[in-house]
Amino acid sequence: MRRVGLGDTLRMALMGNDERVSAETALRIGLVTEVVARDQLWDRANEIATTIAAKPPTATQGTVKAIWESLDRPYRAAMDQGLIYTRLGNPIAKAELAARPLPKTAPRIR
Repeated sequence: MRRVGLGDTLRMALMGNDERVSAETALRIGLVTEVVARDQLWDRANEIATTIAAKPPTATQGTVKAIWESLDRPYRAAMDQGLIYTRLGNPIAKAELAARPLPKTAPRIR
């Protein structure tokens, strides 16, 4: 509801399967972040997954954890926490990245 908005959330919840949300509407209300043609869907999904999989796992896990933690905080506190994370960086992920040999193959998607 935070992203979509109360009105659209209520409409989807109350209408259920009696009303489909179009791709354009889903994008407009923030339900999705990107819309692609059906024939490009799997290629684009693979591209996004490959990009994320190429990053150090601790960096990805730390980012997701920080975002989830911020949802329970008031706006200002969440912004301050994000700034702290940004300034600190992720030393474990930096060390992982520095120690990692250059990839010979594409990253494995799990």
